[in-house]
Amino acid sequence: MRRPSFPEGGAFLPAPFASERRRLENRLIEILEEYGYSEIATSVFFYADQIERLLPRSIFEQSYKLTDRFTGRTMLIRPDITLQVAKLVSTLPDIKFPLKVCYAGKVFRDQINHAGRSRETKQVGAEFFGSNDPTGIFDFIEKMASELSIPIKLISIGNGAAIRKMIGNLDSRKSEAVKAVKTQDRALLKKIFTGEDYKFIDRRLRIFDRVDFEEIKRFCRLSEAETENLRRTIDLLSEKFKDSDILFDGSDIGRFFYYDGLTFSFYSKTGQEIASGGEYRSLMRIFGNPIDAVGAAINLDNLYMTIKNLRLSGNLEER
Repeated sequence: MRRPSFPEGGAFLPAPFASERRRLENRLIEILEEYGYSEIATSVFFYADQIERLLPRSIFEQSYKLTDRFTGRTMLIRPDITLQVAKLVSTLPDIKFPLKVCYAGKVFRDQINHAGRSRETKQVGAEFFGSNDPTGIFDFIEKMASELSIPIKLISIGNGAAIRKMIGNLDSRKSEAVKAVKTQDRALLKKIFTGEDYKFIDRRLRIFDRVDFEEIKRFCRLSEAETENLRRTIDLLSEKFKDSDILFDGSDIGRFFYYDGLTFSFYSKTGQEIASGGEYRSLMRIFGNPIDAVGAAINLDNLYMTIKNLRLSGNLEER
């Protein structure tokens, strides 16, 4: 089989790749519905003044913008779907919790296509409102991996609450600090933080490939409840993904700005990140609905390319 070649940005998929990816998307939604998630859809556009205060400056600057010719207001082309779903759930009347919803859609970022980042990404996501229990989401990922014969090689767990609280007080340098933490740029961190704050962050920027809960609790300043939640989560993952390596990444403050508790990322044996998510109670509080929430998104493009690469290497049969 010839290796597939896609144009930059992933905006165009020739046949048969387009139909294969659509079938994959449909099957993921079917699996989510089997686990009690109801599909919803959100608009590709929304007004900037409704959401700008919730977006980090870096994300707002990466958003594609256009002007509504009838009102003159600035509109954004969707940079994130969870944000929209959380706002929708918080504003609709007579919703009963807990509530499970799922979606499929594209997100758009005005950024350089590099190191797995794309300007246009297709996602299939699941959000659980009224609970921070990720069991159902892990069940879905487990079934997806099993049905598609995709080995989950690595699972990375994080908890960004402590660092996020510290970064949240920085105001103008917040985006710069998030970048420094994610890239572990200690020189930049020394310019942003001083004294005990820098010492705390420097100690926390560690990857624990051997999960020692007491050590993680001490280094990451986790509470008893947070430590117990971490323990339960790792026990659950160890049971469901017996052949996967599990590590705790002390520098992981979440792939997106609203994760304020446990975060998780799943990687295939080809090295592609195929799913990521976490807890985001603080986002719900901003929308006036202070309930627990946990969600995850499947990067459909990465998942599809993982399947193609496994087939090309002879490690996955055609279906």
